[in-house]
Amino acid sequence: MSDQKPHVEHLDVQPFLQTVCDGMQVGELLCRDNFNLHDAMIAVEIGDSKMDVGLRRGDTRSLGELIAAGLAPVDISLESQLAVIDKLMCMEATWHNGVVLSQTVFTSLYLLDTARLENTNPVLHATALGIRSTCTLLHDGIVAGQVVDDEDMLLHSFGFRLDSPGSKSVKIAIAALQNVIETLRKTTDTDTTEDVQDIQAIISRFQFRIILLQLLDATYPATEKSIALAAELCRKACEVLDSFSKFKILSSEILDSVPGFCPEVHRKAMGLVPPRSVTVPSFNNAVQHWKDTLQLLGDACSWLGSCTRWRDLRSNLVSFAATPKNLPIARSLVHRAIVSPIKNAQNAAAAAHAAQAATDSKQSTADGNTDATSNLNNSGAAKKLEELPKWCPSPSMFAAEFGWPSDPASSISSPDAAMFIEQCAIAVQGWCHTMCLNRCRQRRRLRRLLEDWRNMTDHAFNAESSGGVQDYFTQHKWNWQAVDGENNPLAGPVTAWVESEAAKTMGAHIMLGFQLDLYYPYEYCVMYWYCDYLYGSEQGAMEELANMRPKLIVAGNKHRGSGGGSVGKGKKQGRVGSSLSATTASLAAKHEEESVAATSMVLKVDRMMCQAMMRLCLGLEWLNLLPSPPARPFNTEKEHFVSRFSSFEQLIRPPPLSYEDFKRSTNPGEITPQRVLLAAYEALATAQSTIAALEASPVIKQLPEYQRKHVNGMKRIAMQNMMGVKLLVTSLGDGGGINTKSAVIKGGGGKEAPPAFVVGWDFKVAFQHSAVAFYPALVLKTKK
Repeated sequence: MSDQKPHVEHLDVQPFLQTVCDGMQVGELLCRDNFNLHDAMIAVEIGDSKMDVGLRRGDTRSLGELIAAGLAPVDISLESQLAVIDKLMCMEATWHNGVVLSQTVFTSLYLLDTARLENTNPVLHATALGIRSTCTLLHDGIVAGQVVDDEDMLLHSFGFRLDSPGSKSVKIAIAALQNVIETLRKTTDTDTTEDVQDIQAIISRFQFRIILLQLLDATYPATEKSIALAAELCRKACEVLDSFSKFKILSSEILDSVPGFCPEVHRKAMGLVPPRSVTVPSFNNAVQHWKDTLQLLGDACSWLGSCTRWRDLRSNLVSFAATPKNLPIARSLVHRAIVSPIKNAQNAAAAAHAAQAATDSKQSTADGNTDATSNLNNSGAAKKLEELPKWCPSPSMFAAEFGWPSDPASSISSPDAAMFIEQCAIAVQGWCHTMCLNRCRQRRRLRRLLEDWRNMTDHAFNAESSGGVQDYFTQHKWNWQAVDGENNPLAGPVTAWVESEAAKTMGAHIMLGFQLDLYYPYEYCVMYWYCDYLYGSEQGAMEELANMRPKLIVAGNKHRGSGGGSVGKGKKQGRVGSSLSATTASLAAKHEEESVAATSMVLKVDRMMCQAMMRLCLGLEWLNLLPSPPARPFNTEKEHFVSRFSSFEQLIRPPPLSYEDFKRSTNPGEITPQRVLLAAYEALATAQSTIAALEASPVIKQLPEYQRKHVNGMKRIAMQNMMGVKLLVTSLGDGGGINTKSAVIKGGGGKEAPPAFVVGWDFKVAFQHSAVAFYPALVLKTKK
């Protein structure tokens, strides 16, 4: 083989390119058979310093070269060491807000080579270990949480290594931080006043880092004990963050000039993509970011520990999902706490099942019996799921909704009921995942969850059709008479429960569109029209289920007066125990009735608000006060309706509505716009009176905090919209009037004419007060 290099002749193409450029106009792109649009766009990017990262790749020095150049000195003052610590906290907040690690935290040269700090600068060494461990725990927790996408937070490391998984590196980091704290405290008596201020500030930062590491390490695996500990550690961490203000706070100028940071250190490892602009928050903003995250996480750990029923878990997750700030760390760790025990239990059950199968196989082989499945049911593998924390959506949680034992397949002889609660747990686990997503992804996932509720309707019908469930409901005095054949059109308590949950999901999907600003004002009418129907379906199904329930349920247990054949004192204790059990169950039944009554009143107010908004939008549309819909050259109004609500068509209960239903409901007939506005006013007045009755009733205490806040928001919006309708009707004049105890609105009886107003909508109050339902305030501005 010849060693001669092939002959290469280089040609100067510059004159040719210049000729092409001279013949093209500004904004034109070259297009040929062998040079398409994609090639043209790449040519535009090449050579642009903002788009072509490759321009600077050759100028980047390696880590060793940067350290050798003195960019990360170890012999620096205490103030500079404090500046490094605070700058890293700011970089952490920048990472949490959407910039990659390689452009934020790991631009610190101290973090990339911790070995050289161990014997030269213990403060920086402990800082580096603590920050690395924090990033590792957060990275692993967010990956395991499976709810964060690149639009929330970037987890790419671009080749550099984090710490190994597990608690070993965390313990080493905590020990290093504690040793430095002890050493610094011993030196405070001999140092100058300025050094003491720096030392106290460093100690406070290290105390926060220790608590933070303990907290993140405690959240996995999630047990009732570890979650309670995590809630307490969140509280302590927030207290330490508050104490930062008592110690030295460095200026932004000092943090900007701190040594040891090089933004270009990972440039060669990053892909050929334009780097994101990095805006580093101030130290005070970074501290506030950590406080917001830890307060939300601490609150979540508190309510997780108190959740024992599905409705508790649902209400808390709905409120959690409505947090206005995008805090992906809290969302990830909460979802991991909910689902990781389930996955661990399933893996343990599968391992136990496999081990038992192997043991039985060996035993059967020794006995000459080839049937190795006889003892599998006694292996205890199925009991693994019963050991879950009480907040996890498990079959037993949903069996309790109907007073069933946790294993209905054997206890009430209904495999269909067992299948139903098993599928319930799976469907609700998907719902919990959805509630921990950001709001945009959450809305899309809610639409996909409708398929689960469609399948749950079938499982519910099968469960109600089984003799074991019917006998159980009859024995426990449920107010439901099962009818065989076609005369039983999915009308039992189980299907009523499924219908209520499906209606909630459909309503949440529609309402989130308002928060995400996905609808034009001319679409508000149909959206609130459909939500009125869904809230009515939810209310009807919930009240139907409540009426079917017996007055007293002791789930999974029989009433027994005494324990077996005991006599004398044992009988007395048995009667006392039975009395206490009955009293507890009676209080629970009363609590349930009050909760249903309060929720039903809230749904009634929601329906009145939806009806008022629908009528208000209709009246404004007929008066030409709403912006006209854009021209639809490719689809009709009916096709647009179908595109909005086609995902609902798969459901059986609640039955989906059609475009024809909407047109019939909103057909004006002989009704004038003024009368429609009067009807909107009446609906708002009904909503206000219902809210007043709810606030005066003791059942309001049964509402979750987010619903009470929602009621208060609807009260304010109804009052403002009533005032707006008064102005509109007064300016129009219809010869009639609105008679209320507080005001009388009378028209002037003149000819109909558009009022001198410009109409707008304001969702500010709704977004501040509501978690799942959003009603705008009517804004009227006079025309100029």
